[in-house]
Amino acid sequence: MAVPPSTYPCRLLPLFLGLFQAALLLFFALFVTYDEPSAQAEDTSLVANQVYSTFPFFQDIQVMLVVGLGLLLTFLPRYGFSSLTHNFLLLNFSMQWALVLQGLLHHFHHGQIHLDLHKLLISEFAAVTVLISVGAILGRASPCQLLVMATCEIPIYLASEWVIVTCLGVLDVGGTITIHIFSCYFGLGVSKALFRATQQPLHPKESPTPSSDLMSLVGTLILWVFWPSFVAVLCQPGDAQHRAILNTLLAMSASSITTVVASSLLERDGKLSPGHLQNGSLAGGVAIGVVADMAMPPVAALSIGLSLSERHHPQCPPRPSAPDSSAHSGQHLEEAASPGHSYRKGTLYPLPAVWNCSSRETAPRQRSLQGSDNPSWAIHPPGQFAKESASCFLPLAQK
Repeated sequence: MAVPPSTYPCRLLPLFLGLFQAALLLFFALFVTYDEPSAQAEDTSLVANQVYSTFPFFQDIQVMLVVGLGLLLTFLPRYGFSSLTHNFLLLNFSMQWALVLQGLLHHFHHGQIHLDLHKLLISEFAAVTVLISVGAILGRASPCQLLVMATCEIPIYLASEWVIVTCLGVLDVGGTITIHIFSCYFGLGVSKALFRATQQPLHPKESPTPSSDLMSLVGTLILWVFWPSFVAVLCQPGDAQHRAILNTLLAMSASSITTVVASSLLERDGKLSPGHLQNGSLAGGVAIGVVADMAMPPVAALSIGLSLSERHHPQCPPRPSAPDSSAHSGQHLEEAASPGHSYRKGTLYPLPAVWNCSSRETAPRQRSLQGSDNPSWAIHPPGQFAKESASCFLPLAQK
């Protein structure tokens, strides 16, 4: 029996993933093998095996990416399940894709790629760039679009890392430049290319709720606990790794306290902003990554954390509360379109939909909001490709 044409876009996701996994299965069968220590039937050497030195850090990073970052992206109401599943899907997809590309570019010898735990760890670092960049288009792109984005971003990241680290000789043990800054601007570029508009009013369904704020804050706390492992894992074992852990903890502790102080003083009602805590408490860990393993005095690490606390424009009005979901009137759009009201939270980096405080007037989005309760469809941009691929998004976003 023929499949109705309207169901074809929904089959793009399993078709794409199925072909991708089949191609990787064939590639691994032909070209990938274990490295020499891992291939031994019985290995009693504690020095040659990477499990004892690398695997504890590797597990910490796994918890960060799967649980911490997944929960951090649940700040959009009615989008928690999709955030977690998309984050988990992109992590596995990007890790395998990066493992293949890195093996072909750097570790292909005598027709074989020798797999070890360190190469798997490096591929997860490449996957981090995709997971961070997704924050710029969270809730506005289908899974197919996200997979296409990941397919394009991984090779660009590998080229960028090679230029920065190998050619220019830049020291970046914590990935501040190669991972965080790169993924930030890549996500902004993808958002600009997909949605064109540089400024858009905050949609009512983008306003966080207390429950989504709480889940996102839990993700932030998980990231905060395991962040020193993320920074120190690529440092030289010994003193350098020890310094990286100490400096990262000091910087993050200082940025967390400064964020609480600044948020309480600058908010009009004097209350703490969940968005400030979600962003500012991690800023110190991101910034210290460049120099984390260097022999700096403790006051320098504290100063880095203090200088990167969350900034809040004093003239910005408080973020709007979650509007009534039963009404999609123009009044909500007008309130959300006022300067400074577009406060999007839960991501580590600025998003293109965020409005800066300015006197420039902006018009509400000229588009109908009727006919769908799906948050991704309600805020999805116009365009034939976007409308077709949005149907792939429905099974994951519906509650």
